[in-house]
Amino acid sequence: MSDTTITGPVVHQIQADMLGKRATQAIHMKQLDNRLRYLEVQLVADEESYPVPEGASVRLRGLKPDGKGAYTDAIGVAGDTVTFEISSNFLAAWGKMPCEVEITVGESVVKSRTFVVEIDKEALPSEAVISTDEYTALLAAADAAAASAADAGAAASQAAGSAGYAARSEQSAAANATQAGQSAANAASSASTASTKAEEAAASATQADQSAGEAATSASVASTKAEEAASSVNTASEKAGEAAASATEAANSATTASTKAGDAATSAANAETAQSKAEAAAASAAEY
Repeated sequence: MSDTTITGPVVHQIQADMLGKRATQAIHMKQLDNRLRYLEVQLVADEESYPVPEGASVRLRGLKPDGKGAYTDAIGVAGDTVTFEISSNFLAAWGKMPCEVEITVGESVVKSRTFVVEIDKEALPSEAVISTDEYTALLAAADAAAASAADAGAAASQAAGSAGYAARSEQSAAANATQAGQSAANAASSASTASTKAEEAAASATQADQSAGEAATSASVASTKAEEAASSVNTASEKAGEAAASATEAANSATTASTKAGDAATSAANAETAQSKAEAAAASAAEY
């Protein structure tokens, strides 16, 4: 006889009231069945559909008949319907098992009304399965935590290297800060010197402005003096013209006087000649 593989899952469907008003009929499962039974739960709230909030975690919580706990994550969420895979550990003890659906969003938690899974005892006990607290979600979280711890170790090693680099960078930054402080001090000193020079330049500009005012006043006075000098020159020129005219007239008078003096000298000479002639005549007359 050839080996055959069981492929057809058994799906149990129930409704769970999130408001706790509606009782849900018990569902039956067989002791020690393993991973071919699925529980499909439709969530309602007073006859209305209750969709699972976006980003929420959904789990099935139950207390097994032997007092052990069961806590497993949903394997599927579609709107208001969630699906859970049922393991043999979940069904290890026969009897009534109260269950509830828990929805978690951040720190907010809400649970459905309790419903009952009745686990029927198997007719012929198979190889014993020891019932233990089933916390698949916690086990998965523990595995994830272990992986995270390994990652954290690698990250810590990397962080140590980064810390060394950061320390060296800090030393370099401190040196740069010291240099920047010195540069700032030098800049402050230069700014102070520039301020002093600016004040001196402002004082020089004020003095230059005053000198310019005085120069303008002096120029105005000089202009007035020049005008007065020009007027005096004109007056002197007129006087010089008058003096030249007088000199010309005097020269003409002198010429006339000179001419008359020449005529007088000629007359005197003629008179002297005449006198000489008269004396000569007188002498001649005396001899006779």
